Amino acid sequence: MLGARNRVGLTDGQIRMCVEAWRFLCGRTPRLLDLSEAAQHGSRTRYDERRRVVILGADVLSGAGQSANARMSARACLAHELAHLLRAEIGFQRPLALPDAHLDEAETSVHASFLKHLSRQDREDLVEDARDRLIDWLAFPKE
Repeated sequence: MLGARNRVGLTDGQIRMCVEAWRFLCGRTPRLLDLSEAAQHGSRTRYDERRRVVILGADVLSGAGQSANARMSARACLAHELAHLLRAEIGFQRPLALPDAHLDEAETSVHASFLKHLSRQDREDLVEDARDRLIDWLAFPKE
């Protein structure tokens, strides 16, 4: 249900745009954005729990799908990953196994929707992404 996001490695200009968006989202508290995988085809934007850093990947850009996740802007995608980082900073322990990983991702998208500097469309896409992830969580086979 998440849809397809971009898979083509980012150009230097796209990477610069993402760095600017990241700085804007982080505000007065600078946080590292790992750019080492950004130009690689198929790379994933993600929060690295062990290193406590967000890694920029090709999928930071929206894709062709119709789902909220597929159409989410780079700024909304980065806000989602920043929300993972912020939740870790306050001591939140992420469940990494299914089905609870779906719930964590939904909560993170809702958290991100409250961050500053997001457009109304970004907020709506994040909330719709949370809804889709909650549906996945509810649909997961029960023990």
